[in-house]
Amino acid sequence: GSDSVDLGGWSLQAAKSSWSTRLTFPGGTLIAPGGYLVVGDENVSFADFNLGTGETLDLGNSGSNGDGVRILNASESIVDVVLYGPNNSDGLEMEDGSVPTDLAPKPGSGDAIGRVPNGVDTDDCASDFESLPEPTPGISNGEGPEECEASGAVVVINEFLVNPAGADDGREWVE
Repeated sequence: GSDSVDLGGWSLQAAKSSWSTRLTFPGGTLIAPGGYLVVGDENVSFADFNLGTGETLDLGNSGSNGDGVRILNASESIVDVVLYGPNNSDGLEMEDGSVPTDLAPKPGSGDAIGRVPNGVDTDDCASDFESLPEPTPGISNGEGPEECEASGAVVVINEFLVNPAGADDGREWVE
């Protein structure tokens, strides 16, 4: 869009088997038109927001079940959901309440998962997301049109890096 979005009161949640809030944005947290905002664990030097010492995004590792990340607006309505991993045996739901079986891919060690084309949201995680050969936090994921298509959502989760090995080293992030 052409306006900045104030994320004040919005929350970022993650799920392994159920959803829990990882961050609630303070008032005045703005995303510029066409911009990105990166939230990271304490050791992510390029993040716009870092979690406190000892806090983690805890995005899971997509071991035998699927995991997820989602964003809720200040009214606690679900704005965007990404489910990833081998299956959705925990029954995690999308924005519309559906329980998908086709998920974004399980990330490999150090791999980011990103929307390709950049910013386009069809509400089909398996189609919208792929493993990226190189993480691109804060910039376009490349491949796809210069201008992203209207998604119906003002804010989408565009890319993230989980810790697939399971030993959290404070370097997970979400864009």
